[in-house]
Amino acid sequence: MKKILSVLKVCLTVMLILGLVMIYHQNQEDKANLRSLNEAMQLAGLSQGNSVSEREIFWEGDFYQQFSGGEGTSWFAGVNIEILSLKQLPKAAAALACVQLEALQEINEEVVGWIEIPGTEISCPLCHGEDNEYYLTHSWNGEKNSSGAIFLECENDFTLESFHTIIYGHRMRSGAMFGSLKYYKDQEYWQEHPAVYLVSGNEVYRYDIFAAYETGIEDLVYQLDLTGQEEAFISFCLEKSVIDTGIIPEVSDRIITMSTCTANNHDRRWVVQGYLRAIYTESPESVMTSIKEPDGSTGSISDSLPVSSGDIRAEGIQNSTPNGTVSAQRKKESNAGTENNLEFTFGSDGDARKMVPEEVWGAVNQINAGESLAEATGVRELEGYCALTTMHVIIAKDKETGEEAKGNGLLTLYVPNLLEGLTDVSVLYYDCVKGEWKLIPVEGMDVKGKRISVRIGGSGVATTVYRMG
Repeated sequence: MKKILSVLKVCLTVMLILGLVMIYHQNQEDKANLRSLNEAMQLAGLSQGNSVSEREIFWEGDFYQQFSGGEGTSWFAGVNIEILSLKQLPKAAAALACVQLEALQEINEEVVGWIEIPGTEISCPLCHGEDNEYYLTHSWNGEKNSSGAIFLECENDFTLESFHTIIYGHRMRSGAMFGSLKYYKDQEYWQEHPAVYLVSGNEVYRYDIFAAYETGIEDLVYQLDLTGQEEAFISFCLEKSVIDTGIIPEVSDRIITMSTCTANNHDRRWVVQGYLRAIYTESPESVMTSIKEPDGSTGSISDSLPVSSGDIRAEGIQNSTPNGTVSAQRKKESNAGTENNLEFTFGSDGDARKMVPEEVWGAVNQINAGESLAEATGVRELEGYCALTTMHVIIAKDKETGEEAKGNGLLTLYVPNLLEGLTDVSVLYYDCVKGEWKLIPVEGMDVKGKRISVRIGGSGVATTVYRMG
């Protein structure tokens, strides 16, 4: 018996020593990984850490100045991508405009970009290797490290033009790499951190997160060629998602999947997915002529008035996600009200110039450039109000003839920046029939679905506003 106890004691001692060695080794690996990330941030010209979340910056001032497109915003016909200036990056991501990838590429030419989710631990170089193994055990600078690096699926390219792109990273207990993705199980966490940013060359790509869930390594999400299966893929993602974002991507969208391991088993993965919502660039015009349509053709510039934060949608038509919740499916143009046989559609810049006086057109441009509503319109009652969206050109038409018509109708707008707690949410509307600005209280508001309903009196220009304080 004594001999057995002695053997057990030796075994336990050896196990304890091995455990301590493993802990020490992992701590050293974590420290080395942290040093390499700090080095990367310094070389890239970024400060350490992100202390501010995107939602927190909402309350620092005008929503418009933080998140909407404003002057210089453009859309691609058939492609739901907003083209903005680097100066229009949200405050929480503004530093990404100056990321110096060349300094990182001098150390490792396989660094192709930078990935960041503001307000989280995720702010790292993005690598693209010849296989999906190397960066599981090597940091961005090529040093061997069990924390690995954030890296692109080897069979994807980094043009970001594909329908689906996969990015991998370890789920570190320290929160490093993709360790923060596990928090997207909570709806509130998504609300605090709704977007992921990728830097490529002199451009910053913003992906709005629409789904998060656990899945198997053989599931559809890891199938690289999804030709003809785009709709099935989107349905799969929405059905699996444990958060309800109210967003339904379209087959013309560009989707990224951030993939990391789970604590359950080796055959399961945790994924967070986003769709490409905006590109911030020094030269928006050059991007406008380079993005391709879903059919491979080059996108043309839409001549519509910037509509960076709100879309018309049909009153009474509810597009539902697979779990039955009302969605906020994005559309450029739709019917929105049937009273008096009216329907509403978006108009173009040309429509606006014909509809409104020159001084009103000037006010529209000032509002879209982030100027004070009161100063732009000359309406003193608008003091303290801020725009949630850019101005929209609204055309009222007879539903049967398609001709422009007059009369009251119920208009429903999609407003992505709509949040609980906003004061006096209304629609600022220039009534072309009566020739006056009106501040119209909303008749209905669905914060979860990001929609408001308002009754207007025909064609005009409009934006959703709220009162600060």
